[in-house]
Amino acid sequence: MKTLYSKFIVFTLATFVISAIFSFLLTNAFYHQVMKEKNDANYVQLATDITTYIQQHPPESLDAYLAQLGQIGYQIYLADELGNRSFYGDEYRLTELETVEIDRVLAGETYHGVGEYPQQLFITGFFSNDLKNTVGLPFEYKGENYALFMRLDIKLLFSEMHYIIAGFFIFIPVVSILAMILAAWYLVKPIQRLSKATKLVASENFDAHIDVDRADEIGTLATNFNLMTKELKKQREIRKEFIRNVSHDFQTPLQSIAGYASLIQQQKADDERTREYGEIIARESDRLSHLTKQLLLWQSASKLAEQKEKIALDEVIKQVVNEQQFSIQQKNISVWMEMEPLIMYGSEPFIVHAIDNLVSNAVKYSESGTEISVTGKIMDGQIELIVQDEGLGISEENIARIFEPFYRADESRSTPGTGLGLVIVKQVVEMHDGTIAVQSEKGTGTKFTLTFPLK
Repeated sequence: MKTLYSKFIVFTLATFVISAIFSFLLTNAFYHQVMKEKNDANYVQLATDITTYIQQHPPESLDAYLAQLGQIGYQIYLADELGNRSFYGDEYRLTELETVEIDRVLAGETYHGVGEYPQQLFITGFFSNDLKNTVGLPFEYKGENYALFMRLDIKLLFSEMHYIIAGFFIFIPVVSILAMILAAWYLVKPIQRLSKATKLVASENFDAHIDVDRADEIGTLATNFNLMTKELKKQREIRKEFIRNVSHDFQTPLQSIAGYASLIQQQKADDERTREYGEIIARESDRLSHLTKQLLLWQSASKLAEQKEKIALDEVIKQVVNEQQFSIQQKNISVWMEMEPLIMYGSEPFIVHAIDNLVSNAVKYSESGTEISVTGKIMDGQIELIVQDEGLGISEENIARIFEPFYRADESRSTPGTGLGLVIVKQVVEMHDGTIAVQSEKGTGTKFTLTFPLK
């Protein structure tokens, strides 16, 4: 399997090769479309200067003059009306030139071989050492007409471009490849460390940490990884505590059930004690049943997002309070309600359970003769629900932990419960895109404030 490092290098090399080819083709096309005519015009100007000088200042020997031009970097081809042909300077690789073109120049026309040189895919005409790739001008010397075809020596042109081309095809690729290897190493190194760290996490070693001081996506990934391991470590501790608490909460009633059932089986108790033991067994069985239902409810709450419907929240609250009337009257507690019409979207069974838990807690922890208030209204574009009692209250150090699974404050341990009620309430509220806040003072009472979006 190819590594990310090797893939990166292969991809970059392929990109470089394709870019080089594309750049060469683009340069070739640029020459043919733009530069070729300019070069043709420059050559025509050079040839014009030479022929004008010959006509205005006729040299004693035309051959000697043209040979001297050939030595300083021109490739020249000379033709006259008698059919004589001569080359000066470096030889052309291709020397075929149609007679009709020579006759036209002898007749006074200008030959634009550079500008009209046919396009070739991989050979730029600028470097084509072909007699056709020249310009031709007529001139008169000692009463005779001549045709002069010329261009700069191809070897000189190539020598000027040699180091540039060599640098492009050798130096630039080498530097680019080295830079690419360093960049790939810089990119892959933290990923390799991340890979090692993930193996540690897979073996439940959540102390793995990645030190990457970068502000790019790799740095963000490392930061998120560190946050993940921190959260996983926290969740592992919560899971361990959860198992301990569940084991304890199940073990205690099971021991009671087993013990009293054993006494009944041994028939060492009279009828009255047997009934008493039976009541204890039934109570502990109900406790286990309630705890099991709470656990199932807690786990199933994650699915409520798929079951949302339109809910008349004010009617739900009134229904919950009415169902608590027996407990309210038994403890001689008064309930005051102020409710606006409230419509929201959610899972009604879970909303009913959450509100029922808050109201029943308020009743459970309130003293006789106190008051519970339940208010619901629209505030700042959202639903605000407040359940407030004048009961035992919660100490400041315990408020931060009341939403932890199985946690029960010291002041509530004398009252039956599972320690899951408020956990479920918080989960239900948050999964309805709402918030829950609590204010409490020991001995004064507790106030729960719930908010839900209108839509």
